[in-house]
Amino acid sequence: MPPDSLPDGITSEQVAMLVEKLRRIPDAARQFIVTPDETWQLFRLAPALLAELRHHGLPTRGTGESLRYDLTDLRNVAMRMGGSARAARRFWAAGMNRRSDEGSASYEIQYKVGCPSPGHSGDCRYAFLLPDQQILQREVSAGDPAPAPATRVVLRPDWPALPDDARELMDSLSDIEFMRLPASLREDTDFIRQVRLGDCLGTTRYLVAEGRRRGLPIRSRYGVMVVLPYSNRHNWAEISVDGRWVPIDPVMLRWMIEWGVVESPAWDAYRSPGAILVGITETKVPLATHNGDEIVLGLATRRIRESPEASGTTAATGPDGH
Repeated sequence: MPPDSLPDGITSEQVAMLVEKLRRIPDAARQFIVTPDETWQLFRLAPALLAELRHHGLPTRGTGESLRYDLTDLRNVAMRMGGSARAARRFWAAGMNRRSDEGSASYEIQYKVGCPSPGHSGDCRYAFLLPDQQILQREVSAGDPAPAPATRVVLRPDWPALPDDARELMDSLSDIEFMRLPASLREDTDFIRQVRLGDCLGTTRYLVAEGRRRGLPIRSRYGVMVVLPYSNRHNWAEISVDGRWVPIDPVMLRWMIEWGVVESPAWDAYRSPGAILVGITETKVPLATHNGDEIVLGLATRRIRESPEASGTTAATGPDGH
């Protein structure tokens, strides 16, 4: 049964602050499609928390049995106040808080997919985009288990300090807060500039555009945030420092510090999160397709204890992950 009180560590003041930020998103961009029962099934958000959100003005539609919530609003609430999301952030911290003298760490990421339309005619043709833009194609008979290719990645905790001009660039985003946005606004850098909210895709575009305006060697990057037990797709920016592309993500890092994922003073917005990032392409693209169409993808991840001889390499393995 859902608890009848606010989650541990969550106060009414924190709920009010979150609602104030969510209300900066125009209702015209919202999709009021989630029922009260689905808020628990999908996000484990208890009625007490939902009542507190409504009390502070969270936009909704309807009343009683017809009450509906916006899907993106609920994702933002779950990311900050949901039990499962708060627990997942501990895995982020475990990867990021490795000391630079611990050396590189090796992980295996398995691409887990399924046929989106069982019973269709013809074979299932799968394509997987792996790190370093490797493309792996597999074809199986309809009804057979989907392939589950795996790739091994090596991540380093040691990243160079950023120069002053890069820090000044990051300071220009110091008041932008990490927040999921509706699809219609995710890439709208003018909206992000005005309301000071943005997710990883939008803030990366903002950061790269501002960096290039200042003449900095900067690029966007799309890939995987490597955490246990499931990695996540992510966008970030990279700045060239002494010939090395250094990942930067000041908006995400400030959010991690605020919510206790990583601790200051060991962490600040200038430190690189490269210890948990592996790049794939410059822009967001499907990592898995079925007969040419993007499909739902899970990224099951495990740590490989053996120390690899070479650092920063990736290797694709067989269709069943071996």
